[in-house]
Amino acid sequence: LQVGDELVTCPMAHGEMDIYSAYTQSCNGVFAQLANELGADVLSRYTQQAGLTGSYQVSGLRTAAGSFPFDGLTPGQLGWAAVGQGSDRMNPCALMVYMGAIANGGRAAVPQLVLRTETPLGFPPSFYFSRQTERLVSSDTAQVLADMMARNVTEGYGAGRFPNMDLCAKSGTAEVGGGKSPTAWFAGFLRNEDAPYAFVVVVENGGSGADAAIEAADVVFMNADLSSIPASVKIARKANLISKENIVFALAVKLLVMALGLFGIASMWLAVFADTGVAMLCVLNSVRMLYMKTE
Repeated sequence: LQVGDELVTCPMAHGEMDIYSAYTQSCNGVFAQLANELGADVLSRYTQQAGLTGSYQVSGLRTAAGSFPFDGLTPGQLGWAAVGQGSDRMNPCALMVYMGAIANGGRAAVPQLVLRTETPLGFPPSFYFSRQTERLVSSDTAQVLADMMARNVTEGYGAGRFPNMDLCAKSGTAEVGGGKSPTAWFAGFLRNEDAPYAFVVVVENGGSGADAAIEAADVVFMNADLSSIPASVKIARKANLISKENIVFALAVKLLVMALGLFGIASMWLAVFADTGVAMLCVLNSVRMLYMKTE
């Protein structure tokens, strides 16, 4: 899509879409066009109202403020900024609070650190006084956004990805430049009175938001244990290492057998080993993951 002097592209063609499908497909062209129809002033005002440019005091710790410099941009630059590119800066805590506001009809709980909720005898160790933010989004808009995020989970990730959960969420990919892999984001909330959690998962240099960050969220949701995140990262790194080992080993053996074949040395059985035998060895090498210690 040509927006001013910039060509706003997507990784693939989406065809004709409504706003729900554009949200699920993360269509850059649709939101770049909407940004220019709304204008920089409207985008700046609503970004500030949502608390995305502010800083939160979390149990005495001040979070970094976000930054969305929409003013002075060309139409093309404004289009890219509207989909999170350019000089946009987002603090995970602010986005988590905004997720809570959508879940709660417009206002969210002010975040605070909780070491534990009860002592071994079952008594509360201390008292936590809940406070709410100002209204970050209207109740009608919050309902629409919640429905869009719920539809995104079922249509974008599959209804079976998070079984028995009324989950509203969206993934994202933040480019960081410098030749580094992008940072993966996954933000949302559970529509569950017994577990009314808003969350943000950020995997630095984790690649696509629909991969690394969702995998980390999977582990936490299924185990209800935040300490599972380091274990999931360790497993992912080990799996990545074993995959590289298998690729290098398989290519090396096949190239060696091909070279021997050029000189008439390789037999039929050696060729079979280079194909089926190497595949079996790679499978056995991958089985080591089952006995991996994560503690």
